[in-house]
Amino acid sequence: MSKDKSLPPPFYLERAFLGNLCTAGAGVFFYIVCMLLPLVGPSGGQTEHYRANFLTFLSVTLVALGFSVAALKFKLAQRKRDQGPFPFVSAGFTAVYVILLLCLLSGLLRT
Repeated sequence: MSKDKSLPPPFYLERAFLGNLCTAGAGVFFYIVCMLLPLVGPSGGQTEHYRANFLTFLSVTLVALGFSVAALKFKLAQRKRDQGPFPFVSAGFTAVYVILLLCLLSGLLRT
């Protein structure tokens, strides 16, 4: 809730529930991405269905990145409203997914 009672009710982007929900979703997707990581690693790169594995991993990573970016956006809007702490967890998930996506697209995960 807001610290100042004179503020109007929060806009939907500023509600704490949405930021927490998206952060939890990004956390769940982190575990899913970790389970799918061997599909695009060195052992998965030697299979004939590597392209399907790559596309599956790419799509799950993009969905996870979407959750983490949404969580960061919601948390920053809430922070702007009530001067709360910086959302380090949401920013951390976003950074991890961006780095993972860059490694995947550059081919570093396959070697």
